[in-house]
Amino acid sequence: MLQPSVRGSLDASAPWWKPALGELLKTAYHPPDSLDSGRWRRVNPEEASQVAVRSAESSSDSGEIQRPDLVRRESTHHLGEWSRVFTYHNGRFAATVSIDFPFQGWHDLGVCYTSSGWRIERQDLQGIPEKIIGQGADPSVGSEPEMPAIPRMRVMLNKLGISRGVLIFGLADDNGSWLEPPRSARGLAQLFAQRASLPRSWYQVQVMVASGTPFNDADIAEIEALFLAIATDLETQIFAPHRAGAPVSNPPAASVAARQPR
Repeated sequence: MLQPSVRGSLDASAPWWKPALGELLKTAYHPPDSLDSGRWRRVNPEEASQVAVRSAESSSDSGEIQRPDLVRRESTHHLGEWSRVFTYHNGRFAATVSIDFPFQGWHDLGVCYTSSGWRIERQDLQGIPEKIIGQGADPSVGSEPEMPAIPRMRVMLNKLGISRGVLIFGLADDNGSWLEPPRSARGLAQLFAQRASLPRSWYQVQVMVASGTPFNDADIAEIEALFLAIATDLETQIFAPHRAGAPVSNPPAASVAARQPR
């Protein structure tokens, strides 16, 4: 048996056969040009700012720009030391998509937004489904592969009664497994188990949309669909290969060029 201090030091680092998840997110993740069946298109931040109000927590939030989509901050910053930041637009709203890391323990992002003048009107836990089985699957062959559950918090924000915001965020652990917020006995039990046995670096995915007009249910559904599309893309490109110990490499130059915003 390892002493707790030794076990903790081993848990805090990735297995030797896997590159650190943070390095993969910084260098190997390439977001697609469009998401949610093309409803959201990736744009340059300058283009988005001309047609919609951007989030108050922009990519330059006390950050040192390393490249257009990568921000480094102080290691104690409430948004994490590193962020990959992208802007998507759906014809009405600009959405700031940010992958922030590392964090130690669950990070309540909604509270962080209150420090910049936002007020939380409501927040809800989403996405704790049972197994997703393909409809019409032949039981003699077996069910379709289980889709990963993506727990997330949906936060409705208000600033001075003038600006409205929709914030959706979720966290994954150093193994690329999505974590439940500690909002229930089930979530707390999982949280304590993870703190005892898993690495301490957690990774946050957030989508923030700000607007001068109220959001209707269809708007909120589209914003949530963007979060799920980003999370699913991360799962496919980075998290699943990382969990399996498979190499994650940059796509060919032609493929990268094809994914750049126009």
